[in-house]
Amino acid sequence: MQELNSFKNQLLIAMPNLVDPSFFHGVTFVCQHNSDGALGLVINHPMEMTLGDVLEQMDMVPVDDKIAAIPIFSGGPVQQERGFVLHHTSDQLWESSIAVSDTLSLTTSRDILKAIADDKGPDKF
Repeated sequence: MQELNSFKNQLLIAMPNLVDPSFFHGVTFVCQHNSDGALGLVINHPMEMTLGDVLEQMDMVPVDDKIAAIPIFSGGPVQQERGFVLHHTSDQLWESSIAVSDTLSLTTSRDILKAIADDKGPDKF
């Protein structure tokens, strides 16, 4: 069986001639990569949306205008209806997280957004 060279915890930079709008000039952070597939987030394509907009849609109110003004990035063309929070790993346990590395985690559950809105979330995300 051939060994898989994992790109987990790596950055993939789009080739200059790649014209797909989802990845054009894109930088993708690979969160998971194994024999079952890969999951990566495009981390440099900002959307015309802020965290405040997302929180409002979820009936949450940020305690600080700085939190509300945080930009949202597209993440890529897959599962666009789902939000992903890439953040520093902490002692806090979230409902749905995967460890990307010893220092980074990826969380998809609502509880992390509530904590961020209340300024009680991860220190960096």
